[in-house]
Amino acid sequence: MKILRAIKINADKYSVVKWFKSLSSSPELYRFDSHQGIYPQKGKIDQPGAIFETREKFLFLFIKLKFQTIRIVEDKEFIFRLIRPFSFLDIYGNFEYEDYSPNYITLKLKTFHKNNDGNVFKSLLASLLFYTPIRILISGQLTKELTFIKNSIEKNLS
Repeated sequence: MKILRAIKINADKYSVVKWFKSLSSSPELYRFDSHQGIYPQKGKIDQPGAIFETREKFLFLFIKLKFQTIRIVEDKEFIFRLIRPFSFLDIYGNFEYEDYSPNYITLKLKTFHKNNDGNVFKSLLASLLFYTPIRILISGQLTKELTFIKNSIEKNLS
């Protein structure tokens, strides 16, 4: 089960990696109308084991989400896990970028359920997030995040 969104960014891979790395020292830069920023709780967000919170708007409600950085593949992807709410559902996310030319990259943002223990009940509950109207809300937020990132990176280049 997954929700995947992608966007083309008119920048080279170096510029995209640099922008993401800047979030480690300036997480407040990740802020827009439906996302109130990144708040580190433990460690730096670009290091495995780090814990950070976000406050994100779905419909008219801001929801506090807590994540843990799982893995970073230098110049390729950033994987994180939702640890609050719904930590028992094994919900993950990742940013991944692919460079197709020196002038642009494609940035992907994916949210997915990884059934680590084969628990059917968890999968049924997770399906409520991925196969109901809630999917539309999550998908919309992913699109807003990608658009924000694209605009921020391209603005820094001009």
